[in-house]
Amino acid sequence: MKTKPNDAFAQVWQRVKEPAALFDPESLKGLIALVKNIQMVRRRINPKLSINGIVMTMVDNRTNLSKDVCAALRRTYGQKLCIYKSEIPVCTRAAESTASGHSALQYDPNGKASRAYLALAKEVVDHERAPQVRDQSFIR
Repeated sequence: MKTKPNDAFAQVWQRVKEPAALFDPESLKGLIALVKNIQMVRRRINPKLSINGIVMTMVDNRTNLSKDVCAALRRTYGQKLCIYKSEIPVCTRAAESTASGHSALQYDPNGKASRAYLALAKEVVDHERAPQVRDQSFIR
């Protein structure tokens, strides 16, 4: 699992991208490693750092695995973290956009990945305007 701040929200928003098709609900190794990194950054650099939400990526709702993984993440972390409802689907056009050096929105503005990213952006803005208090003590 990679974590990467979205350029548009780099100053205020830490995003967790979780590829639904690759997630192993038993091990949670990537998420555990992320939490440890956040703990270290909190102790050494920025005590106010927190996870604002988890974004499901590479979601293929045609498969039971993808559905099960999304449900498991929501069940496991839904009370402690915001898990955005917008899910970024597996999409060939989105992969092509990366290879071409363009964003999905530039490459295929009406594609399903672009629509999903726009829905996510709206959801993030709404979430930031009305933050919900969540217990992130597990990150300390």
